[in-house]
Amino acid sequence: MVSEGFVYAVQDDSVLLGADPGFDPAQWGSTAWTVLAVCADATTLQRSSTAELVVVPTDLLDGDDLRAITAGRFEDQRPPCDGHTSAPQATPTSS
Repeated sequence: MVSEGFVYAVQDDSVLLGADPGFDPAQWGSTAWTVLAVCADATTLQRSSTAELVVVPTDLLDGDDLRAITAGRFEDQRPPCDGHTSAPQATPTSS
C-alpha cells in the first residue's frame, strides 16, 4: 500500500517482449504487470512519495525472462531518477 498523494510515472516497455504498449493507470497494482525497474525517492514504495516504474505484461514473460528480472539484467532500463520523464504520471485512487 502506498501513501495517499503518492505520485508515480509508469513506462510500459512491452516492446522489449515484442508487444505494443498497453498500460492503463487504472491497472495500478495489477498482477497483469511486472516491474522491471524502479526509481523512487525512498528505499521502498511504501515510504516513497514519488516513483518511476518500468513495466511489462506479466503474461508475456517466460521462465528465462523471470530469471533475468530476478538477476537484475534489466537494470539498464531503470529510470534516471531525475524527476523528468516522458511517461504519463498519475496518482493512484482508492478502491
